[in-house]
Amino acid sequence: MKSRSLFAAPVVAALALTLAACGGQPGSSGASSAPPLSANAQSINPKPRDQVADGGELRLPIGSLADNWNPLNVDGNQIDYKYVLAPMTPVFFDFAADATPTFNKNYLTKEPTATTTDGKLTVEFNLNPKATWNDGTRITLADFQATAKACNGTDPTFNCASTDGYDQIQSVTQGATENDIDVHFKSTYPDWKAVFSNGPARADSVATADVFNNGWKTLAGHDGWFSGPYKLGSYDLTSQIITLVPNEKWWGDKPKLDKVIFRVVPTEAVAAAYVNNEIDAFDIGINADALARAQSVTTGDIRKAAGPNWRHITLNQNAGLLTDKTIRQAILMSLDRSAIAASDLAGLNYDAPVLNSHVFLNNQAQYKDLVKETGLGFDKEKAKSMLDQAGWTVGSDGYRTKDGKTLEVTFTAIQGVKVSENEAQAFQSQLKDVGIKVTIVPIASKDFGAALTKRTFQAIAFTWVGTQFPYPALNQFFNPKSSSDYSGYDNPDVNALIAKVSTEMDQAKRDEYVLQAEKQIWTDVQIIPLYQRPDQWAVKSTVANYGAFGLGSPHWENIGFVK
Repeated sequence: MKSRSLFAAPVVAALALTLAACGGQPGSSGASSAPPLSANAQSINPKPRDQVADGGELRLPIGSLADNWNPLNVDGNQIDYKYVLAPMTPVFFDFAADATPTFNKNYLTKEPTATTTDGKLTVEFNLNPKATWNDGTRITLADFQATAKACNGTDPTFNCASTDGYDQIQSVTQGATENDIDVHFKSTYPDWKAVFSNGPARADSVATADVFNNGWKTLAGHDGWFSGPYKLGSYDLTSQIITLVPNEKWWGDKPKLDKVIFRVVPTEAVAAAYVNNEIDAFDIGINADALARAQSVTTGDIRKAAGPNWRHITLNQNAGLLTDKTIRQAILMSLDRSAIAASDLAGLNYDAPVLNSHVFLNNQAQYKDLVKETGLGFDKEKAKSMLDQAGWTVGSDGYRTKDGKTLEVTFTAIQGVKVSENEAQAFQSQLKDVGIKVTIVPIASKDFGAALTKRTFQAIAFTWVGTQFPYPALNQFFNPKSSSDYSGYDNPDVNALIAKVSTEMDQAKRDEYVLQAEKQIWTDVQIIPLYQRPDQWAVKSTVANYGAFGLGSPHWENIGFVK
């Protein structure tokens, strides 16, 4: 299931990428008026362990096998890869449906102790002496130290998805016993739980930049790099199947399943695989067709929660005419995001308001509407006026030109991902109304990650997967030192505010710094939020403790089939 830590197991950052979103039909309109789901909702068919059978195989789809399985690496930071790693990843904190964290007794003996002395934070982690890697080796101080060193930002040859949190660590030392680990921060750091939410990486798996960047091309032969109730059973490149089996060295409650099988299934074929009883569950996302097909399966459930994930369009400010802030602002004001949301969500019985923040979701108490704060909302006439004043004149073909150059941008659409195709067409149609020409560039799903990391796009839409730690999103998305700053954003004033958000322990002050940064970011127009996504899963009715977790986290040892 989805890993709900800072990036994912054991990654550090606010959010992770997903291609799981497949959407509504182009040209449709009017989302339904279903009441919004509770932010704390969860739908997993919860059952106590004594009502879950021993044995069975849980069959799940993934879009592809990874070229890099390192979840700390920017190339390994996609949600499908997290699904595979989650059952064999350390979990230091469990999260309830309302995102409340509690320490995991399998890895920690008590709640970590956080103390501040002379403006510097120290956190003591007390390891369970039984906690080991899957080869039986103890988790130790060296693992914490190597992980912090790899992603603290001092060595840019480590291609980390984010340095957030690790860059705030001054040192990691041994406590009173070998089971006590003291993490010393350079100053205060309010998101300290997020840093090692999934524990450290195994030291030798991140010891050098070469291993960090190139040593994770396969899961085979690396049992010692993982820890959890399951371990790798087989890794079949020919059949594109990964099988996990119970870890005989696991010291916690015995896993219920005999196998967890991940099979590569093309995005467009996942719903059919479920209907044909080839898989037991899949993330419906915002695919109305998939929902309709899943509802036809009488032996299955639709499990739904309020998702922490959100849809958006990223603009590459260093590409083509998008280097011009006026053009980016005109694009923002030309987009009827409410209509896009209604089109994407048509047929899903889910009504999502437009999202006007990059950090908080509509149903979170800290949410501020940045359109109201900045005045940069949907206004095509204002967009036209701005372009007129900038010297872009409308020609006979309806498109604007200046100095012999057409006002044109490209939109990269992911083939087979209907919501991406839908948004590309909406982007093209809506910008045409103000005289901006949009050329749609299709790419295969397998090329999505490379398009982002190499920044070979001008505009692209995808989903960010939220976590229980929203604040680090600022650093991940908008810090030029972050590998996930796909827009190429770099604003010194925002960088200074990000630094304050990272250290401010006073909640009210912290939220004010976020708002100040967000106002500037909204004005600069890098990421255009669309809407908060529903967390919807099709799951066979006999599957227990699995499905739409919302802000909660799974317990893989308890997932299985009802007796």
